Amino acid sequence: MEENKNPKEDGLTPIEDDIEIEKTVEEGENKKPRRSMTSTKNGLYLRTIIGGVILYYVYGILSEISATPADKRTLLYVLTGIMAVAGIWVILDSIKKILKKEYDE
Repeated sequence: MEENKNPKEDGLTPIEDDIEIEKTVEEGENKKPRRSMTSTKNGLYLRTIIGGVILYYVYGILSEISATPADKRTLLYVLTGIMAVAGIWVILDSIKKILKKEYDE
């Protein structure tokens, strides 16, 4: 018995049809707005601010670390270190994209 994969009128399976649509979009025919992972300028500024807020929270946690029990401090140092690295990475990545103009207008 022949397996029916629900081909369209032109004999293409849905996957082959999607590939054809992608080819036509890349060639400039039938252009559709595609949502991609590129950021807008305002989004990059927002990411920079969020990274700053993360660093502010890390500073707040580290300034109050003396109030925590001694056996929990090591874990707190590790977790705040991870948060600090994440905040710095978000800020630097956003600034790099802003300076290189890697964003949509």
